[in-house]
Amino acid sequence: MQVSNPATLSILIQTYTREVKMARNFNKVLLIGVIESEMSLRMTTNGTAVTNFTLTTSNKWTNKTGEKQIYKKWHHVVCWGRLAEQVVTTFSTGDTVLVEGSISYRSYEKEDKKLKVAEIKATNVSEWEGSLNKIIFVGNVGSDLSLRKTTNNVSVTNFSLSTIDKWKDRTGEIQSHKKWHRIVCWGKIAETAVENIRSGALVLIEGSITYRTYINKDNIKNNHIAELKCSQLVKWANPILDEK
Repeated sequence: MQVSNPATLSILIQTYTREVKMARNFNKVLLIGVIESEMSLRMTTNGTAVTNFTLTTSNKWTNKTGEKQIYKKWHHVVCWGRLAEQVVTTFSTGDTVLVEGSISYRSYEKEDKKLKVAEIKATNVSEWEGSLNKIIFVGNVGSDLSLRKTTNNVSVTNFSLSTIDKWKDRTGEIQSHKKWHRIVCWGKIAETAVENIRSGALVLIEGSITYRTYINKDNIKNNHIAELKCSQLVKWANPILDEK
């Protein structure tokens, strides 16, 4: 789907909203940002084309003193097959694009240390002007929630959420893969979530992707831990599926 103006983007979001209403699992990312890295086409051992690039989105706001602030977020994007070939021949560093896809995770080793990274698996990349960072999940909460307070008395809670990818393999058998996502809620959303959401609950979450530094129990530092910063959280149910 090619998207070239804000009105079309509004239609695209409405389309995703309709898809969400029928879903028990939903993992959709919309990013509008600037390509910040060179791209090259590679081939896997089975002849599939693939390319990766880095995309930045920007948050802008005015602080208490009236000064304008800007914060960039860096996203890893991967494209496969014909899309990879199209992206490499169409776009270059500095271009502003709309990326549609889903968030995924992979592990890799560096200096004998195992690290994890979040990636956006793109399903479409098209030319754009502006900036957007939006993600929508429908999935199951993986643990009970607890409320904490920051040093300046702001409420916060974190929890994991699972979504399931399903596909047919070459033999026609249905395969599935569960993905776990980190969710963070702040302020009143955090307080409401702790009061109403329990482990196993099916929920709809909207928000934006952010990243933070994390040091695990083995004292290994990972600079690219992805979190969904929640802007909306509601209990969810699919009436059609529930009737069966």
